[in-house]
Amino acid sequence: KKKGDPRGGDLAAAAACEEKRRLFINYLPHDVDTQRLADLFSEFGEITFSKVATNKETQHSYGFGFVEYTTPEAAAAAIAAMHGKQVGHKTLLVNLAKPRDQAPKKVKVFVTGAPVEGTEEWLKDVFTPMGEIVQLRVLELDPRRTHRSCFVRYAAPEAA
Repeated sequence: KKKGDPRGGDLAAAAACEEKRRLFINYLPHDVDTQRLADLFSEFGEITFSKVATNKETQHSYGFGFVEYTTPEAAAAAIAAMHGKQVGHKTLLVNLAKPRDQAPKKVKVFVTGAPVEGTEEWLKDVFTPMGEIVQLRVLELDPRRTHRSCFVRYAAPEAA
């Protein structure tokens, strides 16, 4: 596997992003390490780089990682097959990686206080008028709670 900055900070990584070969994978279960990530994505083509982001001191996963393929076609096949796929208790978010300076900022909103009866569809109806929703994740309801919480990821920071 190729060594390098998994965040797209070097020139080779930026070129791979522009060539549509590098993927960003979010919502990885915390037990997925770099080797397992490569194993999960290897059926779509030859992988030249894979990395799960971890805390340098504890080695605890941050829940996201990167995979780079030799061809854009392999990357596109992986996105088509793996975006939205359930791995463990998590649903993967798989997109083309962006160079670090182009990565979206401030597009995720934490919402609490929604009514317990509020379904995912109801929450989408409430938050869609602000902008395009990329992902809505409703947190498991604690039976002792009187409200619901969720994360809303928008396509643009203006919506958030």
